[in-house]
Amino acid sequence: PFAADADQTDLVGDGAGDACDNCPADPNPGQEDADHDRRGDACDVCTDRDLDRFGDAALPTDLCPRDNCPLLTNPSQDDADGDAVGDGCDPCTDTDADGFGDPGFRAGTCPVDNCPGTTNRSQDDADDDGVGDACDSCTDPDGDGLGSPGLPASRCGADNCALLANPDQADSDGDEAGDACDNCPVHPNRGQEDRNHDGAGDACQPALILDGVLEDGGVNLEVAARAQDPQDDPLTGRIEIQDRAGEHVLPDTGPAFDCAAGFLPDGVPGEGVGFAHGSIGAPALFDLDANLRCRDGQQDFEIAIGTCSRPESEFTGFLSLWGLPTPVASFCVRRSGQAAGGFEWTVLELTEGLLRVWSVPQGPRSVFDLPSWPPLPAALQGLQPGTKYRLAITVTDGVTLPIGVADEFLYQGETNLIVGVAPAAAIDTPPRAECDRPGGAEVILDGSGSFDPDGRQSNLTYAWVLDPGGEGERIVAAGVQATIVMNLGVNRVGLRVTDADGFVGTAETTITIADTTPPEVRLSPEPAILWPPDHRLVPVALRWQASDRCDPRPAVVLEGIRSSEPEDAAGGGDGATMGDIVVVEVGDGEARLLVRAERDARGSGRIYESSVVVRDASGNENIGRGSIRVPNNKK
Repeated sequence: PFAADADQTDLVGDGAGDACDNCPADPNPGQEDADHDRRGDACDVCTDRDLDRFGDAALPTDLCPRDNCPLLTNPSQDDADGDAVGDGCDPCTDTDADGFGDPGFRAGTCPVDNCPGTTNRSQDDADDDGVGDACDSCTDPDGDGLGSPGLPASRCGADNCALLANPDQADSDGDEAGDACDNCPVHPNRGQEDRNHDGAGDACQPALILDGVLEDGGVNLEVAARAQDPQDDPLTGRIEIQDRAGEHVLPDTGPAFDCAAGFLPDGVPGEGVGFAHGSIGAPALFDLDANLRCRDGQQDFEIAIGTCSRPESEFTGFLSLWGLPTPVASFCVRRSGQAAGGFEWTVLELTEGLLRVWSVPQGPRSVFDLPSWPPLPAALQGLQPGTKYRLAITVTDGVTLPIGVADEFLYQGETNLIVGVAPAAAIDTPPRAECDRPGGAEVILDGSGSFDPDGRQSNLTYAWVLDPGGEGERIVAAGVQATIVMNLGVNRVGLRVTDADGFVGTAETTITIADTTPPEVRLSPEPAILWPPDHRLVPVALRWQASDRCDPRPAVVLEGIRSSEPEDAAGGGDGATMGDIVVVEVGDGEARLLVRAERDARGSGRIYESSVVVRDASGNENIGRGSIRVPNNKK
């Protein structure tokens, strides 16, 4: 309509006259022209919207090179990461393919890579300098000019304290851990081992091991503990005996005012703290003896609201909880007149019928100072028999951090506390022996490898135990060496070595008594020669004797009797008989037979071969053989 077209020519019939058709030779009814160059897309050999001489993708007539940024002029067609998307329009130009983009590209929207030329998906940057560890020439987290060791790109000197500034790199013990961060700065410990993770290395801190507390109810409470300083420095410390933390339930004492229903810290009947609520109409805590006259009527304990270190009320022998916010969080219970310590209660439940608390002791019951190691014996006082306590030991060499261990024990009235080392028990008996008598073998038990770390070897006593810890446990011998008879099979053997202080060391092993020797058997036929060969069935007694070192009655079975000749050989040289062997009876130790006295006259004589199998209780077998001869002629 905008061009003179009198004849209305339209050669391709697409509705656009040739005078104004942008592709007169190719149908294009929509007259699309993406790059507005007046040549329709249907016939344009290079549709190039951004006019950089590179064509748009997916147009059928495009013959020019494909544009890697169709809407952005980029005649250079730069594509740094080779992903067919030009740098000018690539949202993530990532030359090292780690998911992080190279900096400096205007179209980039992905996170910027801190090592553009090195694949580093983690983007680790220990010193936060914006350069990833994978390509940082000096990763220096502590800023002392020396790099963390072990990082591949670091070219600066290796830092012997990578996380703590130490420009002087002092290393007194030469173990490659700088003094500033060495957990034993004057004792080499290249691995920086620290078994209790307290910052003091094993190379310089004492080792303290608590093997247990012997709860035998004797005179002494034996605590098996070992302490040793790597440099043999003298050790000091302390031992504390503490009450155990635990849950306690205090029921309402009720109208009967039951003195046994309270909390008795020392286990003394009638001396403790009681609780009442429903029975008196209001909650209260009170000293049992002073309020219920459970013993002498004197107050033994006092109670305050709050913790023992920060009480929120006065200490008193009767504490009413009426009107207080509920639940009350905590109480402190302690002996009357005691300035500190006690028991700290955290309330778990408070009802009209009961008070349930978690009780934590504040301070030890007994303290024993250790001026040296091993400690000297000490007297035990103020402990209640039948009660469990916690024993804690702390030692120090005066240089490194103190080290401590703890364990619980049941107190059974012992009067002395003794700390020592249990003997080291050792069993040197071979684990296997051959049976040498019916049902077993004699074995020599040897405990001579046992020793006392305290150096008092002559004071050791020895007890040998069969089935230690089992239902059949029994002591069978004493002495450093002992000879006993063990049963056939696997025997569990234990050794208990006790020193003069009552410390016990144990060892255990298994000793197998085996029976691998087969039984013996002797087979004797009577008579052993049959003559004359007159074809008679002759009575024969087949007797055997069997013996075995371990089985007094090995089992014997008649295996069979075989003839060296056929029963009726061809021809007439042996007669014409059958049934040459008849087993009449098999008894204990013998068999009665009928054996035919005949042989082939043309041969060298007939032999009847008999055999028995003997088997003992362990399954060992042997075969006994005996011969009955019918000779060719009597000489």
